[in-house]
Amino acid sequence: MSLCLRAFVRAHRAPSPDMDHPAVMFPSLSARAVTPFQPTQPQNVTTRSNAMIKSVFSKQGDLPAAARRPRTIPRGALGLILGVLMAAQAIGQDNVVLFNTKDTGEHKGIDLWGFDTAWLSEANIVRGVNFTGKERTDVIRLSFTGDTPLVDTNGDGRNDDLSGAGLEEFNSRMSLVNTYTDAHTALYLNNDTDNGTSNPYLGSGGVDPYKWAELIAVTAQKCQLAGRKVLSVAPFNEPDNGTWQGNVTRFGDVAWQLRWSGAFPAFSTSAPNPIRIMGGNTLNNDQAAAWYDTLDGWGYVEEGNTHQLAGSFGTYADFYTKVRANGDVATNDELHNVMEAMVGAQYGLNVGIWWGTAQRARGEFVKASDGMRLAYAENRPNWTAASVYRSPTGKVQAFVGESERQARATTFRFFSKDRPVFYDGHGPLRAFDVTTTGAPGYQTPNHHNAERVLNVTWGEDVQPAIDGRYYLVNRASGQVMEVAGASADNGATIDQNVFTGATHQQWEIHALPNTRGGDYSFFTFAAVHSGKAPDVYGWALTEGSPVRQYEQATNPDWPYPGDNQIWFLDYVENGWFRIGSGWSGLYLTTDGATIVQRSANDQPSQQWRLIPVGADPTDRTPPSTPIAVQTCAQSASVRIGWKSHKNSEACTYNVLRSTSPNGPFEIIARGLTATSYTDSAANQIKPYYYAVVAVDASYNRSAKSNVASATPTGSPSLVAHYKFQLDAKDESVNHNDGVAETGAGYAPGGLDGSTLALNGDGYVSLPAEIVNYDQVTLAAWVYWRGGQNWQRIFDFGNGTGENLFLTPANWSGTNMQFTITKEGVGTNDLIAPSLPVDAWSHVAVVLGNGTAQLFVNGVLKASTTTTIKPSDINPVLNYIGKSQWPDPLFNGAIDDFRIYNHALSADDVAALATANPEIPPGPAKIALENSDFEAGVGSWPEFDGFDNPAHDVPGWKNYPTVIDSAGVEAGNAWWGTYNGTFSAFFFPGRGAYLTSQYTIKPGDSFDIGYVAKIWWGPSQWTAKLFYDVPTNVIGSVSSNISGGWASYSGRIAATPESVGGKLGILFVNTGSDVATLDAVTLGLVLPETAPPLLVETDRTVLAPANHKMVEVKITARFFDPSVDPVKLGLNAACFIASNEPDDGAEDGHTTGDVNGSDGYTSPVRVALTWDGSAYVAVVNLRAERSESGSGRVYTIVCDAVDGSGKKYTTSCEVTVPLKD
Repeated sequence: MSLCLRAFVRAHRAPSPDMDHPAVMFPSLSARAVTPFQPTQPQNVTTRSNAMIKSVFSKQGDLPAAARRPRTIPRGALGLILGVLMAAQAIGQDNVVLFNTKDTGEHKGIDLWGFDTAWLSEANIVRGVNFTGKERTDVIRLSFTGDTPLVDTNGDGRNDDLSGAGLEEFNSRMSLVNTYTDAHTALYLNNDTDNGTSNPYLGSGGVDPYKWAELIAVTAQKCQLAGRKVLSVAPFNEPDNGTWQGNVTRFGDVAWQLRWSGAFPAFSTSAPNPIRIMGGNTLNNDQAAAWYDTLDGWGYVEEGNTHQLAGSFGTYADFYTKVRANGDVATNDELHNVMEAMVGAQYGLNVGIWWGTAQRARGEFVKASDGMRLAYAENRPNWTAASVYRSPTGKVQAFVGESERQARATTFRFFSKDRPVFYDGHGPLRAFDVTTTGAPGYQTPNHHNAERVLNVTWGEDVQPAIDGRYYLVNRASGQVMEVAGASADNGATIDQNVFTGATHQQWEIHALPNTRGGDYSFFTFAAVHSGKAPDVYGWALTEGSPVRQYEQATNPDWPYPGDNQIWFLDYVENGWFRIGSGWSGLYLTTDGATIVQRSANDQPSQQWRLIPVGADPTDRTPPSTPIAVQTCAQSASVRIGWKSHKNSEACTYNVLRSTSPNGPFEIIARGLTATSYTDSAANQIKPYYYAVVAVDASYNRSAKSNVASATPTGSPSLVAHYKFQLDAKDESVNHNDGVAETGAGYAPGGLDGSTLALNGDGYVSLPAEIVNYDQVTLAAWVYWRGGQNWQRIFDFGNGTGENLFLTPANWSGTNMQFTITKEGVGTNDLIAPSLPVDAWSHVAVVLGNGTAQLFVNGVLKASTTTTIKPSDINPVLNYIGKSQWPDPLFNGAIDDFRIYNHALSADDVAALATANPEIPPGPAKIALENSDFEAGVGSWPEFDGFDNPAHDVPGWKNYPTVIDSAGVEAGNAWWGTYNGTFSAFFFPGRGAYLTSQYTIKPGDSFDIGYVAKIWWGPSQWTAKLFYDVPTNVIGSVSSNISGGWASYSGRIAATPESVGGKLGILFVNTGSDVATLDAVTLGLVLPETAPPLLVETDRTVLAPANHKMVEVKITARFFDPSVDPVKLGLNAACFIASNEPDDGAEDGHTTGDVNGSDGYTSPVRVALTWDGSAYVAVVNLRAERSESGSGRVYTIVCDAVDGSGKKYTTSCEVTVPLKD
């Protein structure tokens, strides 16, 4: 609202009765009136991450006392906060931060940044300025304090100065401003009064409006007389957290005095540059709009401000959108996490002031956000966010953060769309996962206010990933960092010395965990000989201060090093880093023999290599350049090979690629020990150029090799083939290996003994750009176990706007659907009957020549014309079993997944569908919709039950079907709900039921699991299994409930009449009091066997049939890699049989065809040896078969028997075909 409009509105509201003070003019206040807020122009940008203030003072005993005033939340406010929390439960979301390093991006920055002095700490200001720079310390929040009265210093009857402790605090704060900021830094004023019950400014119903306005004005005048601009004032601080300041009307009364009484010219609308007034300045962002709207409606505020210590994500974002749309300045003058800044930048925040200080993540975000934002993602229910920025200097950085008090753990996947990159040296990768902290509830021990920044880099020279034991060698001296004299004492000097290799020159260096609290963009260092850390001694913040050895934190409740013992790494070039302190922001620098901290510079005395122990840190001789680099063009990839010089030292190799013969080149593979590599990303028909660099153990790099080029042929071929033999490797020549994610696993079954098992909790990621072709065929065997609609067999895309996917059941529940969508072009769908449940089906999608076709079991089921080609989308987020949307994950098994770069004919598709895959074992866990009662609940408690149309809880139905019989209560520890989440509760005689998609089979038995607790008194749960409808009861089990949350279970066997029906579960409260329920599980009881194994051979075909013995390696691996056969007392052996005799017709009259024995009359036993990861044996089989029949088959049967006698049997085959 403009000041002119505010004048009109204000004039039509009478002052409150408390405004009875005479109008006293302060002529001097207008002398230094501040320029109104002017937003800066967008610049070229990059962003960075957070810093947290929770752990700023890690070793309180070592620090000067800080005047931080912790705030507690009154009981009434807590109830409101918890209600909000309970209404915002976490839901499944896809948290992908998709960015393109080549994109222009958009400016999403914050105009003014600053720091706070309400927490009166010199260290906070020094550290914050060190990490962000004076040039971006635009404002300081300087508090006015109402603990001591104003005074009249010149006897003119006007109060014109502060007194006592109030004056002392003002002088301390202003000293910090003048000492550590430059002339451009302006001020924001806020209330930081200690005594809210008896201070001299109180009146009836809160502060006295005139006295409070006078206090603000005098404080502002002193700031101006000190040479500082005052931009804005918040008359009340967090007025929703306590009532002593007054209500919104009293806030308005104070604002009226400032703006309209005429007593305070610096705030008057007639002033050239009046000081702004901001509101509502609330603790809970849910309350901010009400305060702001009221004050703005009266014409009192030009700035909207809120903190984020409670409230919903939506109201936080919407508040800034509202303020900006209103033409006002949007502010958060207490940023507690970089998440608040990222979200604020998204929705219009103009001014961000850090609570406490800024470390690495916050400081980098301040600088990066002056550039361009490349990506942004938020998870509203979890109160988390992430982003990627390009700074004005061109640096690309990724940031992640969370609400200090309300976050839930979230994994964000940063994904580079256009190239493989390195995340803090990890790579080359497209994807990198970062997980926040948090938990249900409010400000629990699992809330760590975590925030982080990562450097995103690419090119020929990229930093190594750091994690392990190292020597630190200085670039200037060639000497290494050590603890002087190998001392183990606290306070021992850290210096540099000649390398000896002793343990006092070795350092364990590891990344901080996210649970440490606050900014964890740092590393811990520990001397190997003592276990103690290099420590900025005495928490010094000054240039030239020494670094000494000191023990790390010993508090078992917080077992982490202090901020003066954590370090960050700035990469310079060619393996050299600057090492900065997480406390001071200054860098380790040699000063003669000693090591001190200094500001960043370009001198080699401040540059260090971290050389792995075992290598020579003094070696700076580059290795020999690889020679004879050659390439081989394949249909959809390029194979590169090279040689090393004779007698050259042991090295690893980096493969570099460019699309131009003269570069620039980028690392596409690093740390290779082999002398060949397949570039699966080179799948387009264009030239690719390659060079190879050797790297020794001391990080010395050779010169680039000769450049070799190749152009993939693009001939029709199998691009990728996933057999899922206990892994997601590509069996084609292109090495397009996938990655099994989260709960994805493998189970016996499928075509070759092992199949991908997806039980609704996992998926497989495939390489980016794997279907970047004009024509594509996608084919697979699918064993669907049913469940919710919109599961995915595959989904290849770039998010929800453009993708191609296949679902076994769409919204209808009765049809499968293939869809290809391109933003700005359109959508094409193919519809066919949904897949059968609990049966193998072969599916194929063929795209080419303007047509899309869907085949099921080799038969064309649907087709349509389409103008969209996969290459138009060039998808990079490519999933088997997962959607681009937050849809359910696939429930079942997938095998023999194939990708072709051309359109297969109908006959070719039919040929793929002729196999007979083995049925996988039943799922150990049966998929249940909303079994934890988390979805569909809007508030607490939902007394109107599970199937009221207004408050539906998905999946569940009331039993009996009475609307008010059951409900869901929101959760937290005080009210006894499970893990702070929603839980079901039932009155006696009431219940609810859930129907699964599992089809009951003969011999099935089911395990029931759940947790329960009483409400007031003892009660009882009865769990019933049924088929199709609740009246078809299979069996029941009851449990008495007599205390807090506990686990309960039972087992029920299927009945003959239930076979073929859909399994369901019904819970009824059969006790005499209310009881609660959560975490319901249903499991299929699987046959008791030894742990299943997959047996394979390194040769499946012996050819030519030349009568010679061929060595064959047999490998048997457990489907569950955690199995320890020694603990199980397990023994395994193989038995090899042949379908032809030793000396069969026309086979060359040889004998001993199976390991020197006859496998025809009886199988030949071969012992298996456990090598730590698999059972192995090497046997000799004769490459021989008779001249008639279909060829020889050697059948290898593997038996595994554990100590209790349980057995598992599996097999594989090796063939000698009739025709070579």
